[in-house]
Order: sequence, then structure tokens, then C-alpha cells
Amino acid sequence: MSTRKNTSFVAIVSALIATFVIAFVALSFSQSGPNAFQQEVALVQSSTTGITAFEGLVEIEDGWSQLIRTEDGIAMELHTYDLEPGDAYTAWWVIFNNPGACSEACGEDDIFIFDAQGNLTPNPEADISILWAAGNVAGASGDATFSAYLAEGRPTGEVVVGQGLQDAVGAEVHLVVRSHGAAHLDKLYQQLNSFEAPPALGGVCEICQDVQFAIHQVTPSEQIAGN
Repeated sequence: MSTRKNTSFVAIVSALIATFVIAFVALSFSQSGPNAFQQEVALVQSSTTGITAFEGLVEIEDGWSQLIRTEDGIAMELHTYDLEPGDAYTAWWVIFNNPGACSEACGEDDIFIFDAQGNLTPNPEADISILWAAGNVAGASGDATFSAYLAEGRPTGEVVVGQGLQDAVGAEVHLVVRSHGAAHLDKLYQQLNSFEAPPALGGVCEICQDVQFAIHQVTPSEQIAGN
């Protein structure tokens, strides 16, 4: 396959996915009616942060993540680089509903703990939830954008662990970008919507890995202009 054809394929797939996500987020906000949405906007807070690669903990140049909070939901947009062109990626919400229970700064050590029997289990004190946010195919320059909305108590996709978002205003929110290898049309839906896709023997994806993350801590955030 020539570079020109591959670039065209990636561009078409990315555009279709972006169109679907934008429509879905707009629908999610509009389901409560225009008046309700206007009331929610008055309560919105916004925070913007950088994106870091898991490998070497290097910050992604020009990458950014924005999180918008209302009283009963959160919305995110994440734009990143340094991905493998033409590969499928997913973005995942990692939510610490009770960040005050984290050991220090909320991180990987606070997601799972060992119980009294020595079994690894989700941390009940921090009230952890890990769930699907969005999927996309990296463009020819290794860039990708992910957008998603999540309401309290209403997961919109696969749930790895937990009950979803419980406190939109008080939760610490991490966003994790996960790779799923080269995008294949016959497997694309699965690749963009599942944690372990494409699965190998035993249902585990051997080529999947978490590659980047962004952290939105609970801090006084900048009010959107006009509020």
C-alpha cells in the first residue's frame, strides 16, 4: 500500500469517527433539553493540562487535554501526538471518585490494592472506576483527537472496573491513551471500543499497551468566560 493510499484511509476513518463523537457528545448534552443545558453551562469549570508518555515520562510536545465539569457530568477533549500513524487507539477514563483516600498524589499504586487474602482488588477507599471514553485512528503525522462526555452514574461503554463517575465536581480524573496495533477495517469497531482488542488466546490483547496519560486534579479551575 502506498503512503498516499494509507494516508487517505487514515484520514477518512478519522473524519468519520470524529463526526460520530461530536454528534454523540452534542446528543448527550441535549437530552436534558436546551434550558437545562444553559443552566449546566453556568456551573461549568474547565482545566487544561499536558499529556505525558508512560515510556520515559516524557511530555508530549503540543499535546493537551481539557476537562469540563458540570454538577452532574464531565466532558473531555484530548489532542495528542507521537502515536503510530494508522494504528487504532482508545482513550479511557480513570476516575478517583474519592481522591482524598489516595496515598499521596493519585496514581497507579492507588488503583488496585491487596486485600486481606492477598488478592489484588480495586481500591474501595478511593472508589476507582476505569471505563471507555473514546476511540480513534492516528493520522499520518501520528496525531489523534479524542472527545467524550460522561454523566454521573451512566457509563457509555465498556467498564473495566467500578461504578462510573460518582462525583463530577470532586473526582480526580485521569485520561489514558491505549494502543491496539494497526487499524483493520474488519476489526475496527472492536479495536476502538474495547480494552483488550484485538484479543489473543485467553481474551488478552498481547499487543495492546497504555502509551500516554493526562491528569486533571481537583483544584480551583478557571471559570469559563461569562460565568
